[in-house]
Amino acid sequence: MGQIILSFFLFFIFGYELKIAGTPGYPVPDWVSSAVCILTGFIGNVHLVRPKFVIANFFSDSQEKTTNMSVDTIYADIDSSTHLAQMTRDTHKHRLKRLFETSPFPKKILTKVIPQLTEKASTSLNFMQTILSVMKLSPTFRQLISEPQRKNIFREAEILKAQQLEKRNSGETRDDDISWEDLLACESSFPPKSEAMLIHRLYTHLPTVRADFTPLKIVKTKKEASLDTSVNYFVLDKKKPIFILNEYKTAARFGQQIFPLPQSIVDLVPSNQDYLFEGSTPGQPVLPNTLVQKVIRSYSKYCNRKVTINTLRRAYALHTKAENGADVDAAISQGHSVTTHGQYAARG
Repeated sequence: MGQIILSFFLFFIFGYELKIAGTPGYPVPDWVSSAVCILTGFIGNVHLVRPKFVIANFFSDSQEKTTNMSVDTIYADIDSSTHLAQMTRDTHKHRLKRLFETSPFPKKILTKVIPQLTEKASTSLNFMQTILSVMKLSPTFRQLISEPQRKNIFREAEILKAQQLEKRNSGETRDDDISWEDLLACESSFPPKSEAMLIHRLYTHLPTVRADFTPLKIVKTKKEASLDTSVNYFVLDKKKPIFILNEYKTAARFGQQIFPLPQSIVDLVPSNQDYLFEGSTPGQPVLPNTLVQKVIRSYSKYCNRKVTINTLRRAYALHTKAENGADVDAAISQGHSVTTHGQYAARG
C-alpha cells in the first residue's frame, strides 16, 4: 500500500515529465501516467524523471548529505572549543569518525557500536568519555543521542572509572610491563638511522610524554617557535637545541614546558621536513593515533615486545619513583601531579 501511495505522489509531482528507464519524455494521458506510477512502485527498478535517477537513491543520497552536514557541524563545534587543547580536539574528532563509521551509530552504542570497535575496557571508556564530552560541546551531536542512552553511557563510564581507580590503588602487574633497564637495552635492536630508532630515543632520552611528538614543528630559532603556540617544537639551535611542549593533555594546568634536546635525537631529526612526523602529504603532520601505532609496530618488529606509549610512561614512572621517591620534576614532565605519578607507577 505504501508503494502505491508513493507512486501516486510521484505522479502528481512530476506529471508529464515522466521518463521511464531513460526514454525521452513526451505527454501522455493521465490514466497512462497513473498506471505507470503504480507499476513503478511495485517494480522498484524503473528510473524516473531523469536518466540514472532512482527513488531509493534519492532518499539514501538525501540522508547521506544530512549526515555529512551534521558531522561537519559537530566538528566545527569541537574546533571552536578553544578551551580544549588542540590534541584533545583532534582526539575527539578521530574517535567520532570511528563511531560514525560503525553501524548502527548513533543507536545501540553500548551494545553494538563500541563492542565492534574494541574489547578493552580502557578504550571503551575513552569512547564513552568522548561521547559525553562532545554532547556538552555540540548541540547538533546532543540531538543525535537520546537521553536514556546518555544516562546508560554515563552509568557505564562511571562503573569503568571506578574499576580503573580500584586497580590503580591496589597496584597491578600487566603482561606488557617492561623495566626501564630492559627498555634501554632494546636500543641496540633498532637500525641506527631509522624512524624506529628516533621513536625509541624520543621516549627514552626525553621525559616520556604522551603522543605529543605530533604535531611537532622543526624550526631553527626560538623566535620562530613563539609565532604559534598551538603546536610543539624542536628548536634546532646549534648551541642549545630544545624541545618546547605547548600542546598536551594537561597544558592548562602545567603550562609550557621546555626540555634540553639531546644530540642523540638531533642527529635523527629529518632535515627535509617541516614536521617531525609527516604522512603521505609533505608538510602535513600525522595524527597522534598514527604515532601511537608507529610506536607499537617499532617495538614489536625490533624488540619482539608489545610496547605502547602507556607502557613507556609507566616504565618511566616506576624508574623515577624507585630512584627519587616523590619526584616532582619527573611527575610534571609527564604532565601529571606527584599523586598521579605514584598511581601511574602502581598501574599506569
